Amino acid sequence: MVDDPKFLVVLDGLDGSYRFRDDWKNARSGTIFGIFDGVNPLYDDYLISGFYEHVNNKLYFVEKEKGAWVMSDGIVDKLATSNVLDLSDDVKIYADFYWEFDQQYYRKIISRYRVSDPAIAGVYYSDLSGGDCDVVLRCSGKQNLEMMVMYGVVKEAGGVVIDKNGEDIGNRKYLQFGQDEDNKEVMMAAASKSLANEVVKFLEKK
Repeated sequence: MVDDPKFLVVLDGLDGSYRFRDDWKNARSGTIFGIFDGVNPLYDDYLISGFYEHVNNKLYFVEKEKGAWVMSDGIVDKLATSNVLDLSDDVKIYADFYWEFDQQYYRKIISRYRVSDPAIAGVYYSDLSGGDCDVVLRCSGKQNLEMMVMYGVVKEAGGVVIDKNGEDIGNRKYLQFGQDEDNKEVMMAAASKSLANEVVKFLEKK
């Protein structure tokens, strides 16, 4: 530790630990990491962050304003979301079923569309950033480590992360927003702002 720190470092050594415990040879668990500017940063203050998926030997990473990338077997490719614009039956949706609050908040989407849960937070956002998923339905929980780290990856791949009002969470303080376990905050991610807006409108319909 230093007397005058300049950065905040976020690390989860084994994201998806219970899946790893149950099936360590096949579980899409991984390590998430990030370095952020300042000791009380905004979500948008990422400098370098990423997710290493162990079983598939893939490193998803971002450097501020230099794009999002994935490296596998020494080959580096640029990440890009699917850029799906409209909410339809073809949209691939992930939802976090771990929290009862999330299930209730998103129940209209869950009951209407095909929704699955990989049950590993890093995978939600790596798949979204690589075009293998179009929407991620989650709320705050467990200090939001994964969301803080993967916000930059999603953003630079062309996606968005919004709150319940459809506003980007990039200008929210990580150490304040969504840290109260008794007051959940919506943190929904989508492949495009247009798609995110359609999901918000669907949830608001009476």
